[in-house]
Amino acid sequence: MTMSMRRGIIIATAALLAVTASGYAQNSCGGGFNIAIDCNGLGFGNSDRFNGLRFNWSDRDIEAINGLNFTLWRPRGAWDDEWMSSPGGTINGLAFGLFPAADYINGVSVGIGATIVGRSATGLTFGLLAAISEGSLSGINIGGLAMVSQGSAAGLNVGCLAVVSEGSLSGINIGGLASVSQGSQ
Repeated sequence: MTMSMRRGIIIATAALLAVTASGYAQNSCGGGFNIAIDCNGLGFGNSDRFNGLRFNWSDRDIEAINGLNFTLWRPRGAWDDEWMSSPGGTINGLAFGLFPAADYINGVSVGIGATIVGRSATGLTFGLLAAISEGSLSGINIGGLAMVSQGSAAGLNVGCLAVVSEGSLSGINIGGLASVSQGSQ
């Protein structure tokens, strides 16, 4: 390796470390380790605000995530105090993981276990076991076993066993065993 190649590698490494360290030290994203400028870029951990690609073990106390949010495990607090709970905040874009969750999800949410929505989801909401909302669902809503909404559900609503809504159901509703609504259908 020539001397100029070594200098180039050392300068590039120092620049990368300086950018990473300054992004981490001036982290206005509320936590996590981010390779980002002004919360835009690549994030690891529980940043409460982030734009770009964000990877996290378990979400809690989020504010706004824009882009791709990959969460491996259930939201912190879910199933401890209540059966299901969302970590709050809004996810705009793609929410993917074992149990993606937020108060508001706009875009595509895919849960290998379940998708958990606190207030409303708009777009494609899919949970391999269940798509669950404490509020409303609109768009294409699919739960492998059940699609459950405490508010209204509008659009294409599919649950292999059941589609259940405490509010109104509108659009196309397909429940393998039942399609149940306490509101209008």
